[in-house]
Amino acid sequence: MFIWQYIDPPEDEVIKIQNEFRLKLPNNDLFFQNLDIETTSFYSIKIKTAVLIQAPPWAGCNNEGIHTDINNTKLAINIPLENCENSVTSFWESLVPPMLHQTPNKHPYKYYDQNHCKKLTEFKLIKPVIFNTSIPHIVTNISNKWRRAISLRFTEAPWHLTETVNQV
Repeated sequence: MFIWQYIDPPEDEVIKIQNEFRLKLPNNDLFFQNLDIETTSFYSIKIKTAVLIQAPPWAGCNNEGIHTDINNTKLAINIPLENCENSVTSFWESLVPPMLHQTPNKHPYKYYDQNHCKKLTEFKLIKPVIFNTSIPHIVTNISNKWRRAISLRFTEAPWHLTETVNQV
């Protein structure tokens, strides 16, 4: 079962998309929101949706918010934007089925009761990472600053990027 791994896309592509996101940052506190960007592909993969992930200071510190995304391709590439070095994305195994929820801006997701979950692994978003959005996960921001990240969803799952040896 693939969970996550760091990847090394061309630095110019990373910088380009980070700059594009910075120009479009909304003035709100929504955790998960689509951003309309001009870039149509990343790492030679066609982008379906570009998402801004925002976590407020101290978010997730009690493991509330373990969830899975509803993403047909199951894979996302996340790229650090702001204050990501002070956060952790952890992955969990659930012993009970999830509950279906919606974000305030109507994005559906599956929510897991942390009392019935067991931690599997984690990463710090210090460089681009590909991960399986169908594995229960949570962002924990262990700082007093907002954490902002880019999450790219694709028209076809880029499983070919998961075929290297450094998988977790």
